[in-house]
Amino acid sequence: MKIITKFNKFKKICESITSNFNDIQKDDYIFVKDNLNTEKGYFKVISTQTCNNTSNKDTITVVKVDDEGIIFDETKSHFNITTDDKYTIEKYETVKLGGIVFIYNNKIFLQKEGDDNGYYTFPGGHLEGDETPKDGACRETLEEIGIDIPQDMLNSNNVEILNFFKPNKKQYCIYNFFIVRLNNKEFEKYFDGRLTLPKDNLNKKEVKHGGFYTKDVAEEKMNPPFNKLLKYL
Repeated sequence: MKIITKFNKFKKICESITSNFNDIQKDDYIFVKDNLNTEKGYFKVISTQTCNNTSNKDTITVVKVDDEGIIFDETKSHFNITTDDKYTIEKYETVKLGGIVFIYNNKIFLQKEGDDNGYYTFPGGHLEGDETPKDGACRETLEEIGIDIPQDMLNSNNVEILNFFKPNKKQYCIYNFFIVRLNNKEFEKYFDGRLTLPKDNLNKKEVKHGGFYTKDVAEEKMNPPFNKLLKYL
């Protein structure tokens, strides 16, 4: 595999990695490591080019990104690869998700996932078909905790988008979280006035427990990528 380093018009160093990349396209995210499993990090594909020469090599041009998929600034994006045939490239699937962050009386709703990984998270999940983030967030909330939230309670101007990589699933996640602050009437209507949901509400295959927590308790229980959402408390 041949590595060619060059500057783009913004004077940032990108890397052009040459190999046969039939399934890699522009805007894909990839993870690069060498044959000693030394991690080189995440990259975003800037362009692809099919070469018609005798070596039958294709070229992808990539730029280094951080753990949220954001391109580093000029000083941090420089990364040179010079050795041939020593790199493994893992393509990450880009997936879109929608979820709801319920807040009531300075407490935030969390649910413990059914896979028993120890962390708590929010109602939500992958979008299906042509679903919008609102569609997916409402459907997943109903499926997971049995609460049918109307879409008009989800304000498109009150959304937090979290981006992160999931190495165990080779995914780059774009997660739209709708922040829903419940008043007393809404809390009574949708949660029956309970800070802890009864088990009959829960999809037992996906959720083991659900309830409202104070900020300090939530911070200890939450899946780390979601800690940023505590700022709404």
